[in-house]
Amino acid sequence: MSKTERAELKALEQKIVAARGRAGRDAWNIGAHLARIKRDELWRAGGYESFTDYVARGVNCSRASAYRYLRIAEHFNAEIAERYGIDKLVLVLRFMALTPAEERPGDIFAAQVRVRGKNGRFRSVSVNEASAAQLEEGILIEQRRLEQRRRVPRALQARVERVSQALAEPPKGVSRQRVRLRKHPEGQLLASFFSIPLEEVGVLFRAVERELLGGTTAQSKSETPRGAAVRRVVSSAREKRRVAPPPG
Repeated sequence: MSKTERAELKALEQKIVAARGRAGRDAWNIGAHLARIKRDELWRAGGYESFTDYVARGVNCSRASAYRYLRIAEHFNAEIAERYGIDKLVLVLRFMALTPAEERPGDIFAAQVRVRGKNGRFRSVSVNEASAAQLEEGILIEQRRLEQRRRVPRALQARVERVSQALAEPPKGVSRQRVRLRKHPEGQLLASFFSIPLEEVGVLFRAVERELLGGTTAQSKSETPRGAAVRRVVSSAREKRRVAPPPG
């Protein structure tokens, strides 16, 4: 690294240290300075092993705090940071992370946060008007809503368990939970299969077809195109196993 880069690193470091402990625009400035150091890898000029090492030893800042400043500078401008302050903006970022992109308004501060009123009923307040306490409450409500959407019905879980039971005992050191079903926040059911021996793939296909796909290869009226495609893959795999020649 050149002498100029070392001098640039030192100047940015002094600005960061001077702004520490202040809020608003200064927090944004810290994030902008750190982003410059991270993007241009100026931390190398100081002989540090990594950006995280620089953050800890160069400016005596925790990794969590450094990335909080980075996120503030990435998502907001200096005027917004000065107006709302870093604590509220951190909560706004948490709320944004829980809100699907297609449901967010163009201006995140116009988004509505669900909170409980004094009468116990839900009401909505804009992010712009919400207090820190209301944002925290709205985040908890949104997290519970997502957990409910991710919850897989018990009947389906029982069917997944029967698929697992159709397989032989797993090899030593392999988890017994080799078939898993989870619900994506957008509502889709996602199946995952782990460490299935090659000779048991056919058993797995048949169990999946029987327990999770309804036990028939015919497409039902309510079946989605994706479900039909899965059935075709299962049927094709079974057909290949029937016609495959015996090993030489």
